[in-house]
Amino acid sequence: MIQTLNSISEIRQSTLIKTERSDRQHVLPISLTTLDHTLHVIGVLRNLYQAPPYVILETIQNKTIVVSRLRLSTTPETLKVVKMLDCTIKQRTWIVASPEKVYDTFTNAADWDRFFTTGMKLDPSPGGICSFAWKDWGPDKYTLQVPGTVIEAERPNLFVFSWGEGELTTTITVRFEPADNGTTVTLTEDGYPNTSKGRAAILDCASGWGEALTLLKFYIEHGIVYDSALRRS
Repeated sequence: MIQTLNSISEIRQSTLIKTERSDRQHVLPISLTTLDHTLHVIGVLRNLYQAPPYVILETIQNKTIVVSRLRLSTTPETLKVVKMLDCTIKQRTWIVASPEKVYDTFTNAADWDRFFTTGMKLDPSPGGICSFAWKDWGPDKYTLQVPGTVIEAERPNLFVFSWGEGELTTTITVRFEPADNGTTVTLTEDGYPNTSKGRAAILDCASGWGEALTLLKFYIEHGIVYDSALRRS
């Protein structure tokens, strides 16, 4: 459900805006007085997080409407409130390699092109490009490019990036933890809107990230390459 607000009468003064990113929470006390002020606040949050922020508006002394897991996006004249799906993609795998090895492979475009993509572009530093691309990939031979931006990069423990466009922009958090003489990789993705496109996308990506982590494991442990362009050459 998407609701367009032409004013902020529903979002009264003395409101706290909480922005959630990964497992970290930042609380900003803000008094929202005008629509222009609200749009300015959202613009600041966009610049801070380099992606449409997830916002929770909480009731204070029963003076505001409670809405949860929202993404705010703006146009010159309106503020749009998009209800988000209350679920998260989560995929995990264990790889016989050090966290440094796994992290370096995961953040290297050339390695991605050997086991999962064709034309990946990746600058593994905050604000850097993280663009996934496939050409004639897999049994369905599909071609696709998805833009993205690196949000956090803490070698060898954490890599966070956004990807997608418009309402389908989501956040992927990948953690690398030493375990049993190897590394456990945990990937989560959230930020899908509760729309028909959002529901279809989360189903597709839930399986896609599982495939990616499996191919990453086989590539690091056994050197198995899964790239349609290389296989045809």
